[in-house]
Amino acid sequence: MIRGTLIAALIAAGRAAGLTQVFLRVVTRPETDTTALKLLHQRKGRPPEALAICRAGTSGADYYRIKPQPGDIEIEKVLYSGFAGTELESQLRARGIDTLVLVGFTTECCVDCTARDAFHRNFSVFVVADACAAYEEDLHYGALNGLSKNCAMLTDSAAVLAAWS
Repeated sequence: MIRGTLIAALIAAGRAAGLTQVFLRVVTRPETDTTALKLLHQRKGRPPEALAICRAGTSGADYYRIKPQPGDIEIEKVLYSGFAGTELESQLRARGIDTLVLVGFTTECCVDCTARDAFHRNFSVFVVADACAAYEEDLHYGALNGLSKNCAMLTDSAAVLAAWS
């Protein structure tokens, strides 16, 4: 199964098991582009328009194949971690959630940052390795290796689907 299909299957299984679904997506705006991000792009020789990924009001900020439903937690973030500058932690705590099962894109960036921040906030973290992806295969496996050594348990979609059925 391709990763997008695995993610959709995991969402459906989680819903059927009565689990809270959290949808995180980067939505950028010129006023939320940080100085650090601007300087990083400048230092790497990237043009100013390279900052405009996932811009509000463009297809880059839209959901693809999946979308939240009423009752789900939906978080718009301006950078990589689902926790940085958002209400994610307070929404999870209000629901009594202490364990997160992460899927998504990109393993070495958004998934990694969110997993580490979750761990630092005392959440148990599971990363569904075959339901995450990176731009490059070695980045994906490198990120998974680092996460597994420091802050997350790795699992696969078959194990999660079996546990939730």
